[in-house]
Amino acid sequence: MEVKELIKKDFDGMENRNPEVYETIGLFTDDNDKNAHKKIMEYLSTLKITPYLGWDGEVYPKFKVNKKEIL
Repeated sequence: MEVKELIKKDFDGMENRNPEVYETIGLFTDDNDKNAHKKIMEYLSTLKITPYLGWDGEVYPKFKVNKKEIL
């Protein structure tokens, strides 16, 4: 079974730490009604996201989808 993992990437401005912070938001699977990608898009559309500029000049938060295989 294929599972898609939604990951949120934030920026931590603390000088003594790695500035990139990753958080797994959830795991999404296909079912009879919707595929995992559509579920992720619907979930993201419900979030109230406030974009911000990290001191590296990039806009955060960023989101990434990883494919995972479950046996």
